[in-house]
Amino acid sequence: MRKRPVFLMFLALFLFSTALYAEKTAQVSADAKEKRDAFYLLIQQEFHFTKSDCDIAKKSGYSPYYCFKLLCIAHEAKKPLTELISMVRNGDSWMDMCQDFNIDYGALMDSANKVIIENNILFPVPTPSEAKKDVSTGVRKRGGK
Repeated sequence: MRKRPVFLMFLALFLFSTALYAEKTAQVSADAKEKRDAFYLLIQQEFHFTKSDCDIAKKSGYSPYYCFKLLCIAHEAKKPLTELISMVRNGDSWMDMCQDFNIDYGALMDSANKVIIENNILFPVPTPSEAKKDVSTGVRKRGGK
């Protein structure tokens, strides 16, 4: 007879804990989205990236840092970000892209890093799926040579 009230008490505790966890997770997700939106707006303004390219970057599944590199190259090459994402999927490295578009990769990144430091731009932490996509997007074509 006493087993039923104890079971119900544990069940209620479990359901309450699950509800609290779900609420906290939703809040963390909302905070993360807000930080990402603010990050992409900031780099759009500081680096004069197009809004459409920043929107594509946010939805690409790559980390903010990876997207930033692609956005820098796309901006300098005056190419749409979608073209660079296709190149990445075909195995091109950042260096390959820069060579194709006659861009000095080192100079481009030095210039970008200067703006990052001057404006204290902090990159959002990548989600596990973004980190996995960054790593799994290995160079398969020219090997960055």
